[in-house]
Amino acid sequence: MLRQRVLTRSFPLARVAADGLVLIFALVLVWGGAMLVLLAFKASPDTINGLSGYRTAYDYLAGLEAQDVTASTRLIADVNPRVIQRMADIAVLDHPAVIAARARYATDDLTLDVSAGRADELAATLYDLHQRACDSLARHELPPLPVNITLVRLEQETRRELQ
Repeated sequence: MLRQRVLTRSFPLARVAADGLVLIFALVLVWGGAMLVLLAFKASPDTINGLSGYRTAYDYLAGLEAQDVTASTRLIADVNPRVIQRMADIAVLDHPAVIAARARYATDDLTLDVSAGRADELAATLYDLHQRACDSLARHELPPLPVNITLVRLEQETRRELQ
């Protein structure tokens, strides 16, 4: 059985454009590798920023405010659910009565499972935790979500234990 060859003809300009894109991508990879090698040899971050401009671009993008983005310019940012969970965990764990906390983010609510260490003023503590989570959402400019607080464990200190 003979094998047949299929010849396809492509435009020379398309071939040159594809080769050019591959070359640009390869140069970007080599440039990034060179920055990593310089960092490995303890080059100063200012030198790396001067060569790459990474920190300058990052600072510019981080400094953008809502009024900087107009109808002709849009910046779309996707917030990872794990980031929202971690943000709520940190906000709640700052309370002195909280021993442990775990947040779960669903599409329409945020649930916090909390272990508290003191039984006195428990209702006020839970209310304060709710406020902290809502304030954290607002501080990070995320849309407001219903926040559910569940007390999963109350660790009361007993005076009968030997220290």
